[in-house]
Amino acid sequence: MEIFILLPDYENYEGLRFTNPEDWQIMYKFKGIALANSWNPVDVYTDEHGYTGDFPGLPGGIPPVFSERALKILSPIILDDIEALPLNNSTAQLYAINVLTVSDCLDQSRSQMQLFNDNRVMVIERYAFKENCLQDKHIFKIPEQLGNLVYVSGAFKTLIEENGLTGLEFKKIYP
Repeated sequence: MEIFILLPDYENYEGLRFTNPEDWQIMYKFKGIALANSWNPVDVYTDEHGYTGDFPGLPGGIPPVFSERALKILSPIILDDIEALPLNNSTAQLYAINVLTVSDCLDQSRSQMQLFNDNRVMVIERYAFKENCLQDKHIFKIPEQLGNLVYVSGAFKTLIEENGLTGLEFKKIYP
């Protein structure tokens, strides 16, 4: 099973900015726990420096943002693993995607990582996953990188390509 890191394509597609600069702090809340009951949509505006895509990126790329069209197409394979939290935007209906599935599937003994002094993971240089642990998981996080990366399957990537969705880059990390 192929695994990719999900990244907005900032080079070629429009991004988003928070209307209220203080709202950037919401990015720290997206750590695999439900937010829907306390969610208040934040105001974002489009940074019009590229093409309009289906995944305009917020600074740092977390949380991922999906257009309504992208959410509809991807829902059959990800709906049980996410919350789609609405954003206020004057040009499109957009959703911050809160990934709820946290899979403890990283095989740390076979992965190459740099650690902080307290043994927390700083960066993963080479990924290895436990066998059969990611079966039928198409969007997820791992505990070692909970706050800053979203992982997707090859099936997720294929569905995007087959439907002509644009605005993402995929960094293949496994195998």
